[in-house]
Amino acid sequence: MSASGAAVPDVVELCRELVAIPSVGDRDGEAAVVAYLESLFAGWSGCDVRVVEPAPGRPSLIVEVTGPLPGPTLLFNGHCDTVSETPGWTRPVHGAPLEGDRLYGLGSTDMKGGVAAIVCATLAVLAAGGPRAGTLRLAATADEDAGMQLGVPWLASRGLLDADAAIVAEPAGVERDFQQLVVATRGYSYVEVEVVVPKLAHASRYDPTRPHAVAVAADLIGAIERELRPGSVEHPLFPMGSTVVAGYEFAGGEALGRLAERARFSVGARLLPGVRGEEFMEQLTAFIGARARVAQVVVTPIAVSPFATGMEVVGDHPLVVLARAAVRSAGYPPPPLGGMSGFSEGAYLAARGIPTLPALGPGRAALAHGPDEFVTASSLRAAVSIYGELIAEILRPGSPIALAARPPSAGTGPQR
Repeated sequence: MSASGAAVPDVVELCRELVAIPSVGDRDGEAAVVAYLESLFAGWSGCDVRVVEPAPGRPSLIVEVTGPLPGPTLLFNGHCDTVSETPGWTRPVHGAPLEGDRLYGLGSTDMKGGVAAIVCATLAVLAAGGPRAGTLRLAATADEDAGMQLGVPWLASRGLLDADAAIVAEPAGVERDFQQLVVATRGYSYVEVEVVVPKLAHASRYDPTRPHAVAVAADLIGAIERELRPGSVEHPLFPMGSTVVAGYEFAGGEALGRLAERARFSVGARLLPGVRGEEFMEQLTAFIGARARVAQVVVTPIAVSPFATGMEVVGDHPLVVLARAAVRSAGYPPPPLGGMSGFSEGAYLAARGIPTLPALGPGRAALAHGPDEFVTASSLRAAVSIYGELIAEILRPGSPIALAARPPSAGTGPQR
């Protein structure tokens, strides 16, 4: 299906090319990465390529390859942006050196390695003449690390990512590659707590029984972390349950000798599947109200995306069964079912009724966002093999993946 002799790139070399392109979401944007990926499909026939850009410099790429027979739609997703580089790097951040089996560079494991693998798997399908049935949809998306507004959530709400099964190419490894088969991800909630204790006296007349705002805030931070347990559910894949961090950010106090009348701090929670962010906010507000009676306290959502609900796909779903077999075929031990302690945008897909694996990609989550981040070349090649087997098993006549109805969508927005 190639119109001009185009070839499928080597996945390791493609990952190096992507790492070499700076794409810190809120600094560089994703336009350069998306343009490069779009160029890889320029020489191929048999695919529909769209760039959707809800905000200037923040595009996503969507590629569709449809087979000759009706069948399910399989979605591969990966984000093109990265976090900013942190101190401590001993190698060039965008140099992408390959040392033995390790390819180093910012975003190599989170998740330009995953993007490279899903792109190569898609191009391999094109080279083979397309899927036998159904549609393969590739989405290389924006804005996962910066704000989580202009990529998957935006596209999903408009039906542009609808599918009958979805795989997010976030790293499946922790300390080892493809260490677990991730079937669940926790949600999150971010809120700000403002404490006001007005009309305090001069510090020389301070009465500790009427604590100033910073003292109240400090007490709340400790109490929230020690005592607050969001929700009442337990989950076998998350033995730690929901977790809370109070004091990501803190501000308070005005001057020496003056009692603080205001303080504010942020609180973040990682919530078990099924626990909504709004529920956590209500629980936190009640907890604070019972503890900080001497102060006025207001709890408000922060950030552009303050709440997201986690998800889980059942362990006997055909997508899970096929993925476990594909990982084993790639030479890894059969992976146990696991939960992602962080958050995957697969939750937005699951919210639309799409059975989703939130992290089935090369790399190791423990390396993400840190200095000297790397992805192994062997895991990149294995990922392409795993995706190829899943495509063959799902996009065929008699597929075990059922077609599903979808909820209504918003408009499709700007695209080219």
